Amino acid sequence: MRRIMMVVLLGGALVLGVPGAASASWCVKPDPRPCHGVKRCTFGGDPDAMYVTVKAASRKLALQRADKVVRNLRAAHVKPRIVDVIARVGKRQVRAKTYRLPGKHWRYSYAKNCWVVR
Repeated sequence: MRRIMMVVLLGGALVLGVPGAASASWCVKPDPRPCHGVKRCTFGGDPDAMYVTVKAASRKLALQRADKVVRNLRAAHVKPRIVDVIARVGKRQVRAKTYRLPGKHWRYSYAKNCWVVR
């Protein structure tokens, strides 16, 4: 009787989607910081593939800020897999480049329903 009750309770927990203790321990909260120390910088997307936009008054300053963003991301311990960096002077775009960064990346696990490092 106890075994049957245990099977029914575990089956109900699986149907309701209650996570187990082991699956919650591998989840991470992504914290990308591409704009750390860079003025007029915005970023978006998800931690796996993100975009960063920097703005400046001159072409030289916009390219310097874009390079600083890339240095920030390369120095990170865990980084996005793909990053699009867009540098703008006013409304004009002076650089739009996609970087594929090597190393550990964030990846979304649909089985655990959270972000994991791979």
